[in-house]
Amino acid sequence: MERTASIIIPVYNKATYLSICIASIQELTLDHSTIEAIFVDDGSTDESLSILHTAAQTMDFIRIIELPENTGSPAQPRNIGIEEATGTYVTFLDADDRLDPVGFPRLVAQAASHDADIAFGQTIKHTDTSIQKVGRFASFTTANQLVPYEIDKVFRAVGPPGKILKRSVLLEHNIRFSAMQYGEDKLFFFEAISKCQTASMNPAPVYHVNRFAMNDSLVGQTSIFEKTTFNLQVLEKTLELDIPAVAKTHALSRLIEMDFLSRLFNNKRFLEHPQQQTFFDLFDEMIVIFERHNADPADFIFDDIFQKQYALLQQKDYDRFVTFITLFVQKHKARRYVSKNRLYYRMPDSLHHLGPVLEPFFASYAGTRLVDGLFYEVVQLLKDDMSSVDQVLLIAPNDETTETDVPFHIDENELFIPTEALEPRSDPFQLMLIHDDYHPFVVRMTLP
Repeated sequence: MERTASIIIPVYNKATYLSICIASIQELTLDHSTIEAIFVDDGSTDESLSILHTAAQTMDFIRIIELPENTGSPAQPRNIGIEEATGTYVTFLDADDRLDPVGFPRLVAQAASHDADIAFGQTIKHTDTSIQKVGRFASFTTANQLVPYEIDKVFRAVGPPGKILKRSVLLEHNIRFSAMQYGEDKLFFFEAISKCQTASMNPAPVYHVNRFAMNDSLVGQTSIFEKTTFNLQVLEKTLELDIPAVAKTHALSRLIEMDFLSRLFNNKRFLEHPQQQTFFDLFDEMIVIFERHNADPADFIFDDIFQKQYALLQQKDYDRFVTFITLFVQKHKARRYVSKNRLYYRMPDSLHHLGPVLEPFFASYAGTRLVDGLFYEVVQLLKDDMSSVDQVLLIAPNDETTETDVPFHIDENELFIPTEALEPRSDPFQLMLIHDDYHPFVVRMTLP
């Protein structure tokens, strides 16, 4: 019998977390006869298989596939899951993560009712110190009949969490995970998203990622140099993909801006590393790959700060480049100024030739104000006139999922929140503005 959804779970020595993963599937608020959970054991040497077989005795939606030896990454187990699946939709779940009991069924039902090729739900990342929403851009509202590769920033989150795909799309275009230790997710979802014609999105939590310190993942074991080497392979293959031009542009932009500029350079790791030249050499390899494909990396860099970084790297002006990176790694300590209601960074003399650097959106608490007999908490907005504030949320400190909508209105460049909306509150909270559809901004404030 064809099912609505097949949940594909690669397993390798995840006995510590596997019971929680299985329980999350058992607790899904849907008819379990409409789903199947395909656990592909990749040669586990711990108690993982025993846990699976015990669960399968009472949960008939569980299927177990045992591989004779470890393949080295989740790629082959996922590919086997795709081949063996019988569901209209497939989704990928890591054995140390869990599905949301309400949000996942809701997303599956929405995708099925609108015949979407792909659907995006909210991913929640859990660490020792925080609970965060990941990739808001693909799940900030309830919407259908979207062109998936035209969703803003959609290629910025190209891991399995929070996505369900029509299996027929994968089969028709022969889309599978490449046998790589790192980066196979990017290549798979670059192609899969680009081959899908319609998409749905939903803001409900769908997938919970385990990033607690005790969970030592393969990604965490891979050095930045190894990751970048794999990203060079991903770049080469992405340039060769037969996908719509707009999709390829967004995919290449993600690789350059996120993997070869932000993650490679914009951090203390680069600034403190004794072998900075290795970082520069890897970036030069990226440029060579573009040249080999008769493409210019500059055509895929759209963010102003990244454009300035690229200009310094292209000129091999490494001393000034390090000065520039230092400025943004120390972001909150950097000197800034306001001009015409916009916030700018004060640039060192050595970087004046780059021109001004703008903070696109900034908000600061301006205190309590009495207006027509009513008290308001006032927030000053430093933004473009076209930029919008869509929501004002009270969130629990370090937990973005515990949120309360509060009323507000905007008068010119000031945002007003009725003080009574914040009282009485004995529990601590943070004020978060959601601007321009999905961008979060936490306002630093101390109420008088």
